[in-house]
Amino acid sequence: MSYLVLARKYRPETFSDVVGQDSVTRTIRNSIEHERIAHAFLFSGPRGVGKTSMARILAKALNCQTGPTIEPCLECQPCREIAAGSAIDVVEIDAASNTGVDNIRTLRENVRYTPAAGRFKIYIIDEVHMLSGGAFNALLKTLEEPPEHVKFIFATTEQQKLPETVRSRCQCYEFRRISTDDIAARLESILESEGLSFDRGALHRIAAYSRGGMRDAQSLLDQIIAYGSGKVTIDGVSEMTGCLSPEALTELVDAILDEKLAALLDMVESFFAAGTRAEDLFRELINHFRLLMVLLSGAGGVDLSSAGTDEKTLKKQAEKIELDKILVLLQIALHSLRQCRFFDDDRILAEVALVKMARVSTTLSIADAIDILREAPGAAGSAGAAARPARPALTRPASAPGRAVPQPASSRAVPSSGSTQAREAQGRPNRPVEQAPSQPLTIPAGQDKELKDLYGRLLDAVEKESKTTAFGLKNFEPLRLSEDVFFLSDTRERGGKIMSPEDSDVAALLRRVSLQITGRTLEFRIERTKNTSNSDAVPPAVEKTREMLNGKIMFERGSIRSEQLKETP
Repeated sequence: MSYLVLARKYRPETFSDVVGQDSVTRTIRNSIEHERIAHAFLFSGPRGVGKTSMARILAKALNCQTGPTIEPCLECQPCREIAAGSAIDVVEIDAASNTGVDNIRTLRENVRYTPAAGRFKIYIIDEVHMLSGGAFNALLKTLEEPPEHVKFIFATTEQQKLPETVRSRCQCYEFRRISTDDIAARLESILESEGLSFDRGALHRIAAYSRGGMRDAQSLLDQIIAYGSGKVTIDGVSEMTGCLSPEALTELVDAILDEKLAALLDMVESFFAAGTRAEDLFRELINHFRLLMVLLSGAGGVDLSSAGTDEKTLKKQAEKIELDKILVLLQIALHSLRQCRFFDDDRILAEVALVKMARVSTTLSIADAIDILREAPGAAGSAGAAARPARPALTRPASAPGRAVPQPASSRAVPSSGSTQAREAQGRPNRPVEQAPSQPLTIPAGQDKELKDLYGRLLDAVEKESKTTAFGLKNFEPLRLSEDVFFLSDTRERGGKIMSPEDSDVAALLRRVSLQITGRTLEFRIERTKNTSNSDAVPPAVEKTREMLNGKIMFERGSIRSEQLKETP
């Protein structure tokens, strides 16, 4: 005795039977009604959402004896033959088995012939993205200008693999995943037609497990009916899919909220022994936490009937937890779900994730956890640093009258650990904390050791950001520090502007590092200390060249001399 599976037995026969694709259905119905029927259609979307069924319904609507019509009669010979797959004028091609150029050449030859019985000759090519590049090129001209009696309907799950030249010649329709409520309603209608008993909660779990695919949901329903001997129950769904039962899920979430680590690990042991996968476990937790988030946010009009857990239990759990903590738990579950594909031993992944969820409150404060979620990558280190006790501020040593001692970097006052300024300062060590104005720094001339020591520390800090700048600044010697102005000498033979502390970018860098080292923003000035009486002295190499040529120097340091070259004998 042959058995027809539910997915085929209850396949949509008319536009009104199609579930969850209202925009596609409405557009095609209107185009038929207003006689604006395209010559080529492209249906794309996930598996099991109605692409091929829609193609057959469109073929019926075009070739029905009462058509073209938006409501095929389903009684005439063309409608019955199309439904049975035996219509001579409706050709269904599996592109995965007919990928070559020769197959398309045969199609091009056949399109020239008029329909044998129907109004149109319709070609339905399933998984069209499997055609080769040569086959697509061979099809282009026919696809762009087919005979009036020919219609093309393409179906694919991977539209991005089609050449742009093909997509531009078609009317493209994107099929979406079907909602859980729509799938559950359709399954309920099927079971009522079959006269079988069912639990509505089980239907919602089947719909959620199918992830938007009607065919997947109907296939799973077939299995559960067989498992339960004609009864569809939540326990049957849990046994067949490996998902948690509502009681087990409630117990698991309670253990997380109550921080019962031993109970959590025992549950993981029993779940995996029963065949539960970590991926399904995390999906169950994500859906459950999402419902708790909805309850805590006070959103109205949310149907909780799709949850396996009853509403009273959900509300009781919601009283134990804050919305911020729910957000953190959701982030952990979502991250762990993404990691499942990269980790072989998903049991260890599940254990670590569940223990982490239970330990969220004791690991760090909820406010810090939310900061981690909101900040850019690397913010976790800032939050962790902020949680550590701040170092006690060191007092600045007394200085002699008229002179202040530079304050080392380690002696800068650090704000309290709970402040935002402390987090920014400790998370970004290269950015100093601004201090209240104090007495300007002064180190008079003659204090060479202190001046060189301070200038050396400044150069070390500059070198961490730019070695080239630090190398150039080594040509300058410190003279004195007066009222936050650092005077330097330039002892280079011919001066120049290869690298100068007075350059805008160099000055900005020096101000920044001086604030780090001394706690104050210093300005830098250049004093030339070369003996000006010898400024006109000619370098020996230049003088030797002049003697050899028996000439005079006319240009020196940009000034034109009045001497003229002697006549060369």
